[in-house]
Amino acid sequence: MTDPKEDDPTSLRNQPAMREGSEKRWLIAGGILLVVAGTVFAFLMPLQFASAGMALALLVAGYLAMITSAIYIRSPRAKSMTLAWLMGAMALSAVIGLIVLIALEWAAGVSSGHSGA
Repeated sequence: MTDPKEDDPTSLRNQPAMREGSEKRWLIAGGILLVVAGTVFAFLMPLQFASAGMALALLVAGYLAMITSAIYIRSPRAKSMTLAWLMGAMALSAVIGLIVLIALEWAAGVSSGHSGA
C-alpha cells in the first residue's frame, strides 16, 4: 500500500530536496548555521560560559552527526530526511540555547538589583 502523501507534489516529503540525495546542500546550509550561531555563542561565552558552551557543543555535535549521516546512510531519501531533521535540531538547539542564556542573564540582573534599563 502506498502512502497518499508520496504522490502529492505539494507534500514536504515529495520535494526535490527530500527525494534526491545531494547531501552537499544540507552540509553547506548546516555549516553556515554552525558558523553563524557558533560565532554568536562564542561571543556570549564571557556572559554565561556554561549555557553558551552547552549550546555551542550541541551545534558541533549536530553538525558531526550530519557528516556521519552523509557518509554512512546509503538511501538518498533517508539521507536527505535525516540531514533535514538534524539541521532542524541544530537550529532548535540554538534558539533554545539563546533563550536560556537571555533568561539567565535577565535573572542575574534582577537578583543583583539592576532594572535592566
